Amino acid sequence: MENPPRLFVYGAGEHSKVLLGLYPILWQWIVAFLDGRRSEPFLGKPCLHPDAVDFGVDATVLYSSREYQEEMYKRMIFKGVNHVRIYSGES
Repeated sequence: MENPPRLFVYGAGEHSKVLLGLYPILWQWIVAFLDGRRSEPFLGKPCLHPDAVDFGVDATVLYSSREYQEEMYKRMIFKGVNHVRIYSGES
């Protein structure tokens, strides 16, 4: 793959563990996890504060939370990234 996806998973908790257990193919594209309350590595990948990331070009944020997905999305909507919401619409 010439330009592989650059994936940032927003949410470093149980939801992400389950998600990656179900879809392990995602591992190859994960650059880092995003979380406002965690700063240590998560599942062997860096964990960064969402406001402190320079996403560069062609980055995708996958929102890994049912409860906070829309709040996370609203925080990231102007960051110039592609968005993947797992759950449809407002919760």
